[in-house]
Amino acid sequence: SIGSSPAVASDGTIYVASTDSHVYAVDPEGEIQWSYKGDSNFYRSSPAIASDGTIYVGGSDEHLHAINPDGSPRWTYRARGPIRGSPAIDRHGTIYFGALDRRLYAVNTDGTERWVLPLSVSNSPSIGADGTIYVGGQGVSAVDPSGSVRWTYAPNGGPTTPLLGADGTIYVAGVNKSVVSALDAQGRLLWDYQTRNTLLGSPAIGLDGTILATSVDGTLRALIETDVRNGGYDGSP
Repeated sequence: SIGSSPAVASDGTIYVASTDSHVYAVDPEGEIQWSYKGDSNFYRSSPAIASDGTIYVGGSDEHLHAINPDGSPRWTYRARGPIRGSPAIDRHGTIYFGALDRRLYAVNTDGTERWVLPLSVSNSPSIGADGTIYVGGQGVSAVDPSGSVRWTYAPNGGPTTPLLGADGTIYVAGVNKSVVSALDAQGRLLWDYQTRNTLLGSPAIGLDGTILATSVDGTLRALIETDVRNGGYDGSP
């Protein structure tokens, strides 16, 4: 089975990780170009593609795998726990990812360790325009590129991968509390929207600024931020 999202390169190549111990490169017509195995029993991390074409993916073997565009191995970095979330890459090429050992890792493009921060990361990091790394775990945390925590907003209840708005607003879905939250760049709560049903996945933003969230009751909710701020919602879709 394929338990991760595909990643699409600028040339149209599709990369996908599978529980059959392989990462695949598929062309736009659906033909497999190559497969990479490594030492992982399975991959559930969605691949991330760097500007130079390197593919990064985390494995159950507690390693971050760097794969060349032709499918050959470049290097592996040993973490201290299995890696489930997708890595995030900043403009300098630094790779950030969380592992099940409750740590956030920063790794250089040559596979050397930059820093390791004890911080619960239950999903994939997001990177702001100023290089700040945002992660969801026990709460939402903003981390400086040097590896120090700037702030943590805790009451969200098992937040998903943070979604960054064009104006710097941070949107997260608190799975345990069934709430969509918006935070400013300093970690202050702007608003909460209670759904009353368990949320699935991270929110998304439409081109017109509409915030979209899905839940286990089969509902897709579209929220207009100005209405949420002004109390225009009563909790119904």
